[in-house]
Amino acid sequence: MKRKLIVSLLLIVVLTLPTLSASAAKWTYMKVIVQDARVRKSPGPSDIITSLDKGTKVISTARANKAYYKIITPDGRVGYIFRDHVRALGSADSGKVYKTTGKVNLRRKPRAGSTLIKTLKAGTYVKVLSVSGGWTHVKTVEGKKGYVRSDLLKKAG
Repeated sequence: MKRKLIVSLLLIVVLTLPTLSASAAKWTYMKVIVQDARVRKSPGPSDIITSLDKGTKVISTARANKAYYKIITPDGRVGYIFRDHVRALGSADSGKVYKTTGKVNLRRKPRAGSTLIKTLKAGTYVKVLSVSGGWTHVKTVEGKKGYVRSDLLKKAG
């Protein structure tokens, strides 16, 4: 009886490990290191979605192949960038990355009358730092920190 219980528990652990590791996937913050870096529709020679300035920060969600990273641009577009055009800055737990559901005000303090830091476009990706009283403390891909109303965010990816 004891052996069956141990085998059952091990089976549960083995079956839930892929779920746990998928929910804790790491994304990478990256910085564009060349001027006019092209973001493409697919890895390799394909249509250009946009070009990014040197210094622009993006989120890499995966390595598409040996030459390209799949990225999210600051304005929320998803595309592919050549590996030699970016440099890794650090990783982020994808479970903490959210995006705005509409036009959102990034404020200095968690209240409506607080100083406006920036207005974020719909679909802008942010990293959640903390949540309290209907407000979420976030960090933008560009590194700006502030507060947004929690009901204006949804989980990314």
